[in-house]
This record gives sequence, structure tokens and C-alpha cells, in this order.
Amino acid sequence: MVIKAVRRGSKAHHEAMGEVSPDDVDQDEETRDSLAFLSYKKARVMGAQKHVGKLVASSTTSTSRDTLVPFTLSAPFGAHNFDRTSCCFKVCCPCRNCMDQKESVLEPYGVGLVLYFKFLKFMTVVFLLMSIAVAPSIAFYWLGSSYSAADKSLLMTESPLNALFFTTIGSLGSGTSSCIEGTSGEMIDLKCPSGVFKSVEAHWGAPKGACNCPPAQQVNEQGSCSGVLTGLGDVVTPWGQCGGGPCRLSETTLKESCCAYDFNDPMDPTSGPDLSDVNIAANPGCFSNSAQFIAAGMCLGHQNCTFHLDANHTYTWEYNAKYDTGCSDGWEAGDGSTCVQTLASPDFKSNYTGCPAGVNEFNGQSLTVVGLCVDEELTI
Repeated sequence: MVIKAVRRGSKAHHEAMGEVSPDDVDQDEETRDSLAFLSYKKARVMGAQKHVGKLVASSTTSTSRDTLVPFTLSAPFGAHNFDRTSCCFKVCCPCRNCMDQKESVLEPYGVGLVLYFKFLKFMTVVFLLMSIAVAPSIAFYWLGSSYSAADKSLLMTESPLNALFFTTIGSLGSGTSSCIEGTSGEMIDLKCPSGVFKSVEAHWGAPKGACNCPPAQQVNEQGSCSGVLTGLGDVVTPWGQCGGGPCRLSETTLKESCCAYDFNDPMDPTSGPDLSDVNIAANPGCFSNSAQFIAAGMCLGHQNCTFHLDANHTYTWEYNAKYDTGCSDGWEAGDGSTCVQTLASPDFKSNYTGCPAGVNEFNGQSLTVVGLCVDEELTI
């Protein structure tokens, strides 16, 4: 069996469709066109294959034949040509020529093939315009990356595809945390490795946690915990318990790897490792929120800030509307532009009833400050 491809409209095509080829009819052009199809049904099929439209009843009473009406550009599924009578054509193209569609060389092979390649051309233009539109943001992410030039070069050496990462918003990073802690009588200085402080958290009194994971809970050189998981399959705790040290690996709120001794809920393994003794938080029984206001006023918008850990030391700062660095809980912006406060000021909420031995309102307190540093300026 031999399969032969024929060109639409050719003599072989007419013969394959059971039609009379116009070349075989020795008549004038009008007669030849009328005899091109011996079957009106086949004529309608061929017309539908060559045009995108719908058959509607003829408006004349002399014939009952339907007429093929092409779909316009506003049709739900689109069209491959423009409607010259539409408002869009008249308004957007007064010259009437720039929107004309030239006949495709693929026209003899069917409208589907023509529409396919026109769709590809259209989408190529769309994606080109989209690429131009996002070019400024790509440049911004690349130039504003939190990675140094050396780090960029190293990552792109490992894989050229890593360059795509630096064109996304993830390249900006989430900032760098800086933490410091001290006790009464000391002077501590909190610094940003780059940029300025955008947010700050400070606790005065006997705060919980520490800036770094305690040595006993740090991971070893292999990146695992020192403890061993024992008792797997026990009736009470089938998920096991830690023996010989902490065995449940997790991260602190400062994103440092640290090992926990148990779960937040010892009877619920889905509650996550318990690092409450490491994560920084206020002590409800021994605190004053004076440090939060003072740290915000002294640090936000600056690259470094210094604290004298004396309950009666006076701190002075100017109100910053951008960071809302107020003076106290009840203070409002209209009360003045300069704040003067001490860590022991009665203007702040405090509670020293549950302090450890040797710690009170004026002696033995500790201060822990955590700041988030970000680059607020882009240098090109």
C-alpha cells in the first residue's frame, strides 16, 4: 500500500475527494467554479477546512443553502485575520494596511498549521516584551545581592546556572543577625557587619537564652549531636529518648545548629525539639521593657550602638518617625522629639518578683540585644 501526500487544491486532491477538477472542465471561469464540487455537502466541508467561521442560514428566499461567515478577531477562540469593520481596526489602524494579514505560504495545507505558526510568532513577541519589562528588576536583584563578588564568582564556578539565582528576589537575602549580651557594670557595643539595624529585640533583667548555643549542646565535627537515641519502641516513648547528652538536632531562632534534650512536649514527637533554654526571650518574672525602647532609639537606622549596663545610666536619642522610636509606652510623637530615659525608669512595665538570687531592680541584671542588619542603599 502506497500513501501519497497531495497538495490542497491540486488535481490529485480533487480526484481524491471525488470532485471534478476545474482543469478538467472545458467551460468559462464562472461555469468552472460552479462545477468545482459536484456535492454541496463536500463544498461546505472544504470551505470549513479553509476558513474559521460558522454556517448561517442565507437571508435570501431563493436558496436554502447556508453561508459561511468567518469569525472576527473578537471571537472567544480568536481568529487568524482582522475584521476590517471592527472599531479596533478603524481606531488602531487608520491606514488600513498595517493590520492586514498576508496570505501564508502554508495556507494550502490547512488553517490549523497556519494558526499554529502564527501563535508561535505571537508568543515570541509577548515573551520578548515581558523580558524587557522585567529587565530593571533583574538588574536590581543582581546589583543588590547580599552576596559578595567573590561569593558570586565561586557559586557560578560551581554551576553557571547559579547565576539565575542572583536575578531573583532571593538574592537580596533576609538580613544578618547580630547579637550581644552582658551583665551589670559592663559596656557592650552592638555592630552591623554591613548595612544598618532595621529591627531590634532587647531584654533587661534575667532574660532567657543566649546568643550562642551552649558548648554542651553544640554539634560535633560530623554535624551531629553528642547524645545517643535510646529506648526506641518503648511503650511510653516509642520514638526514643536521649542518652549521654542531647540528641535532637534543630536550629535556634538565630539560625544556629543546636542539639536539644527532648521535644517541646515530651509526649508529642511532632512538637519539635525543645530549645527554650537556648532561644532568647524575656523572663516574665524578672524583666523591664525599658531595654526595648532604649535599644530601638539607640540602634535602629544606625550601624552600631553602645550600651552602658548601669540601671541609672541616661540614654538620649532623637525620635525617628521611620522606625517609630518612641520614648515609652504612653509616649506620643507630639510630646517632643528628644527622648531621655534610663533602664530603671518607672515609665516602663517591669516585674522583678521572680528574679534569681542577687538580681533586683538596680543590681545584677543582664542585657541581651539582637538586631537585624540590612542594606538600605543600592550602590551601582
